[in-house]
Amino acid sequence: MHVDHLTKAMSIMLLAAIIFVVVIQPVISGSSADNDIVRHWYKSRGDCDNASEADWSTDSCLIYSPLLGILGVPFNSSMEDFTVFAFIIIGLITPLLLLYLTKNWISVLFYFTVTNYFYISMEGIYAQALVFAFALAIIAKKHWSIDILIVVLMNFAHGFGLELGLIFFVIKYLKPITNAMLSCSGTFGETPPKFFSETAFNLGTGAGVFNYGSLIYIFTKVFPFPFLVIAVWQNLQDKRKDLVLYLLVGLFAGFVVQQRAFSLVPLIGIIGLTSFYSKASRKGKAVLFLFAVVLGVYNLWSYLELKLCLGLIKGF
Repeated sequence: MHVDHLTKAMSIMLLAAIIFVVVIQPVISGSSADNDIVRHWYKSRGDCDNASEADWSTDSCLIYSPLLGILGVPFNSSMEDFTVFAFIIIGLITPLLLLYLTKNWISVLFYFTVTNYFYISMEGIYAQALVFAFALAIIAKKHWSIDILIVVLMNFAHGFGLELGLIFFVIKYLKPITNAMLSCSGTFGETPPKFFSETAFNLGTGAGVFNYGSLIYIFTKVFPFPFLVIAVWQNLQDKRKDLVLYLLVGLFAGFVVQQRAFSLVPLIGIIGLTSFYSKASRKGKAVLFLFAVVLGVYNLWSYLELKLCLGLIKGF
């Protein structure tokens, strides 16, 4: 990888760190007790006896997957420090894994702009973010024994970590076979369109009810549908059907297991999107870059608008 790619990627992550310190950390550190951030913090401190203060039962705290809490011990002296630990996973390690996989700095820009993964994960979805970082690590080329170790770690990182790890492991090592075969809205504030809350369908699974708003959200903010199509098309052109299967795993898990699983889609999709960018003409690259910057501004504005709507910030 050329040093220029690393320099540009580090510059983008530095900007993300500034946004985190100035905008995100003050908001999430002041969140109410009914928040996953607080629960992860209590788990890391080993303070399950007082988990009720985080609107959590002691039993649930004790049986919760321990790896995130163990890794976060050096940062659990305060809520603010613990959010720094989360930023290390979400704002540094994850984009660096994408950079390692793609060898192109634009993947880091896409990570912070074309999807709201960074913002939504920083809200407290730390264990899932850790598992998804492990999933990216499995895709990277390494010895099978290391991949087995990663799958074991995934088991202790999240309730669905083992299942996801095994799926990624199987897809990776069967690659030759696979190659052959909203009351508040970040956009509309307090008055989102009424049809957003209307039920679209209910599969009767752990993912719950899908309304039109949630479906629009998945294919606009989690990972815009045009970019999803581009990523899948490019993966097929690159004969990376394994990446297509990883994408399908994220979509399937989001619809059937838990809607948070949709966040896996942009992480995998960015790999194909980066490949498309690297092979595009100069004009095509400029257009894609412009779209990424516009979406980055929109996702930041949308994050702030949502916090303003919820009364967590007074204005901006």
